[in-house]
Amino acid sequence: MQNRIFSFPPIIDNHSKILILGSIPGVK
Repeated sequence: MQNRIFSFPPIIDNHSKILILGSIPGVK
C-alpha cells in the first residue's frame, strides 16, 4: 500500500512522508 501511495501521487504530505520514511529502514 505504501509503495502505491509513493508511486501514485508525486506530492506526499509531510506527515505521510515521515511515516513512509520511518517504515523504510536505511532511509532517513
